[in-house]
Amino acid sequence: MALPVPLTVATAEPGAQAGDAPSADWAGQSAAPGELLVVRRDEAVAAGEHPAAVHSAVGASIARRLLGGRAEHVRLPPSADMEAIMRLYADDPSVEWVEPNYRVYSASIPDPEPENYGEQWALQAINVEEAWEETTGSEDVLVGLLDTKVDTEHPDLQQNLAEPIYPDCANTSNFGGRPELHGTHLAGTIGAQGIGVAGVNQEVSLLNYVVLESEGDGQTARGTISDIVCALEQAAADGVRVINASFTTSRSETLKTAIADAAEDDVLVVAAAGNSGEELDYEGAGTGVWPASYRLSNVIAVAASTEDDELASFSNFGRNDIELAAPGNLIIGTVPEDRYERLSGTSMAVPHVVGAAALILAEHGADETSYREVRERLLASVRDGGSSTDWASVTKAGGILDVGRAVTAAIDDVPALAPSDLRLEREDGSSEIALSWINNSTQVDDLWLEHCTGFECEEDASDFERIESLSLSSGDTDAQHEPPAPIKPSYNAYRVCAVKGLNPEVACSAPRALAVPPTAPSSVEAIAIGGQVAVRWQDNSAVEEAFRVYERDLSDNENDAEWKRVATTDENVEQATVPLPDEGEYRYAVCAFAEVSGCSEFATASDTVVVSDDDSGNGSSSSGSSSSGCFIATAAWGSEWDDPVAALREFRDEELLTTQAGQELVSLYYHFSPVIADWVAEDDERRARVREWVAPLAALAEQALEQRGEEATEAE
Repeated sequence: MALPVPLTVATAEPGAQAGDAPSADWAGQSAAPGELLVVRRDEAVAAGEHPAAVHSAVGASIARRLLGGRAEHVRLPPSADMEAIMRLYADDPSVEWVEPNYRVYSASIPDPEPENYGEQWALQAINVEEAWEETTGSEDVLVGLLDTKVDTEHPDLQQNLAEPIYPDCANTSNFGGRPELHGTHLAGTIGAQGIGVAGVNQEVSLLNYVVLESEGDGQTARGTISDIVCALEQAAADGVRVINASFTTSRSETLKTAIADAAEDDVLVVAAAGNSGEELDYEGAGTGVWPASYRLSNVIAVAASTEDDELASFSNFGRNDIELAAPGNLIIGTVPEDRYERLSGTSMAVPHVVGAAALILAEHGADETSYREVRERLLASVRDGGSSTDWASVTKAGGILDVGRAVTAAIDDVPALAPSDLRLEREDGSSEIALSWINNSTQVDDLWLEHCTGFECEEDASDFERIESLSLSSGDTDAQHEPPAPIKPSYNAYRVCAVKGLNPEVACSAPRALAVPPTAPSSVEAIAIGGQVAVRWQDNSAVEEAFRVYERDLSDNENDAEWKRVATTDENVEQATVPLPDEGEYRYAVCAFAEVSGCSEFATASDTVVVSDDDSGNGSSSSGSSSSGCFIATAAWGSEWDDPVAALREFRDEELLTTQAGQELVSLYYHFSPVIADWVAEDDERRARVREWVAPLAALAEQALEQRGEEATEAE
């Protein structure tokens, strides 16, 4: 059995199971009580296979089907054991993953002193007037607002806003009937007519899919993943080109799949970065907010900027997760009952980008302009703001939305955009590194990959060198590379660069680094001898800094037992001794370790070590079926307690195991002796012959022990 790597609870990995928690609060993530999303494998869908037996066993009912019938939103009986039921679904061969139906929350924050009117600094900040010289929008462009119910009677929204849509498959028809603040404010930013405030678009077809409901304070709203997925699928079918996603949620594989599927319908999803004021880097540090942190080419994550072009104090940020910023602080907009208020949050930043995307589609043709070109125009046209915020260090594009440049630029003149979302992976046992990335430019002349070895690579771009031997095409999104053999454990950094123009303009991604661990050891053996456990292995690495030895107690339950580290050696060592554990059955494993990369793969001893109560109490030890470990002598005499066997055992414990050379000799003996002992025990004549050979050795051992005792007495 291989040594498992440490696991953390990934809140929505396929097939993930979290710890024991009530259904409304799953592993610290809020979820709809008693609800799961069960997603079948593609081959199971093709074969018509369902987890029907699990549905029946747990008393589940299917509320709706999503992802084209591949996903099932199921409801469980009250007080159902979510953890146990998720394990049942995960074990069904037709199921690819199962996850809770996570809550989704709007991403706005309260303004402590709301004002009704004021200058719209945000439209000036995004240079919208330059865009308006070319287009003020088009009713042919469909924008989907997945949010709370919008006030269709507001005078600034009547022209561009359709009646609220309650998706057929969503569980939102029972949401409150009155319009709510969050969605109404976002709608005004996208498409207010200009009576009290102006939207980014003067004309647009704004479809309001009601999937969130106010929690009571009027500014915070929530829904569920299943409702979001349902609305997203309906919006794509309705011909929507841009989705406003001013909400955040837990990491859901179901939602990610739905967004990825929407790319096939040319749908761009603009998502809020979130309001925790934290750096997001899911690939590197595991910190993320979803859907903003999904590694998908049709997602644009938006941070919030202020009137002074600074990063808003509440806004999340991250060079690896967040595409660009847009105004999100004290944004005046439409609210129910014909009023206007200022709100803040990355929720408010998103509709500026959504409105900009709609203007691009209006100017360049919704049917002729792909979501990739819209994305490219938005990211390539940002401005740096000239403030104290280093936008290049907190966003991928390096700046704040400039809709004027995004609409008016000729696509051929758009500068090369650096690829993003670089991912490095290494399969166990392989020295090759697999790289993949997202291309943000639709028109580049070349791509190349650069490599650097060392701890300073990510800070000093001059250390990177192009990998001349690796040829890439302009549309490639993945590559394989085998780094040079390291003298020490290797810290390999990479970046991928887009090249455009005759006078090449080179734009490189943020670097990613991956440490290559030492080669794993092999041939691990563990033997209990002389009050200790001797562990041996074969060193297959030239670059390890240490070896680590792990122990696992199998006595209670092999599946639940935990591995614990019991020894660490120096480099270039092939054995270690650890204290004899308490009575029980144990297994041992070893890894080669380097500080930069951690452990190699683990090599595990095939045999277990059995320790009896007598062994743990008197200092002797056992392994396998023999309690003395003197296999050949025990086979010859038929008992481990005969005098010659006892003399040899005592000599082993008192003399051999006290030195490194002696330990190596004993370990080598135990490698071969069990098979020989079995052969000796099968025949009486062999046993007699072996007694003749071994008896003199036992006598010499006894004499040596007596002499040592006399010397010890004289010394006293």
